[in-house]
Amino acid sequence: MKRIFVLLLIAALVLLPVSAAFADGESDAFEVPEYIAKTDGGKPALVDECGLLSADEAEALSKRLVEIGTAYQCDVIIVTVPDLGYKTAEEYADDYFDYNGYGYGATPDETGKTIDGDGILLLLSMADRDFAIGTSGYGITAFTDYGIQTYLEPAFLPYLGNNDYSQGFRVFANDCEKLLRMARDGMPYDVTHILADPLYMTQTELTNANSRAEVYEPNYGIAAYFFRIADANDLDAFAKRFMSERVSEGDCILFAANATEHKIFLRGSDAEQKFDDADLKAIEEAVVPYLDAGDTNGAVTTYLDRCESIFKRHPINLFALIASLFGGGVLAIGPVNKMKRQMTSVSKQTSADSYLAPQSFMLKQNSDVLLGSHVSRSVHVVQTSSGSGGRGGGGGGFHGGSSTHTSSSGGTHGGHSGKF
Repeated sequence: MKRIFVLLLIAALVLLPVSAAFADGESDAFEVPEYIAKTDGGKPALVDECGLLSADEAEALSKRLVEIGTAYQCDVIIVTVPDLGYKTAEEYADDYFDYNGYGYGATPDETGKTIDGDGILLLLSMADRDFAIGTSGYGITAFTDYGIQTYLEPAFLPYLGNNDYSQGFRVFANDCEKLLRMARDGMPYDVTHILADPLYMTQTELTNANSRAEVYEPNYGIAAYFFRIADANDLDAFAKRFMSERVSEGDCILFAANATEHKIFLRGSDAEQKFDDADLKAIEEAVVPYLDAGDTNGAVTTYLDRCESIFKRHPINLFALIASLFGGGVLAIGPVNKMKRQMTSVSKQTSADSYLAPQSFMLKQNSDVLLGSHVSRSVHVVQTSSGSGGRGGGGGGFHGGSSTHTSSSGGTHGGHSGKF
């Protein structure tokens, strides 16, 4: 009995480090090649356990990840593993980040663990093709739920789905840099009224435009949105998705444009009553020249000017209109009857024939001649359902910012997970 107890104790001591390492998201069986670039904390920026990249691709990608992380002081990490073991993709990504000491500027404890360091980690598990994006520290601020799910994922996931991992990872890295740049400039990519890719508008211009647009809905009951997105190929699908995920479920007008086309969309009965065809045509004719000239800020400013002038336009008071017509009619009866009584040399006629002398007018030939034509063009207007979600709402819509959870290490993380 004593011998069995000793053997069990020895086995437990041998297996303990292995189980601990597995729980912490580490993989002792994989050695990261020396050519992989390291973060400021000395950790590999790329851990490709599944061998999805060639040596040259891995080296170039790791250097790019470190370059971005150093420039914006936020680790950008990519990890591929064969399987998740007993964990979910979210749990694995969070534990891998914490227990392996990631996070720009973070100081690991005596076990090498860090909590709430600044960074973002993309995890791929090849067994069931799971992915997870985990954020920590400043990464939670820079990579909002909206930014991850509407900017990052639609860009890089299609490449992963087609097994083009090298291009997918490059797109992920480049888009992380864009979102970090926006966040460091004071406006993280998030639910907003005015949105444009960084190549179209500066952060100062975006901030000023959003500050102005944010007051329209509370002041006028209709929200004005403007989006110029380079890769929004299907504007109809983009607008419908956008309107179903907005912070407000009320009436709105949306001007959406990509690199080659533009469209105006309306939602809600009040918006459709407020903006008639002439208004939409005037908005289009005023805004499009700025887009054609590459002046997105001018286009946004002009768009907001036009919307505001329409919002401020006083609606017709139906009661006042009826009262005016009735009052005018009553006032006109007296003078008209007085003039009628003065006409003593005329008598009532039942038709106009008596005013025409017999045989004085004869029509021998007639024809229809088209003297001119006019064709009007209306702006593309689509009525879309309001959907669900929104600030304070449910249904899976975006609320702004990042939803967070606590990992097994006690750290706070944001992010998103799914299949690719």
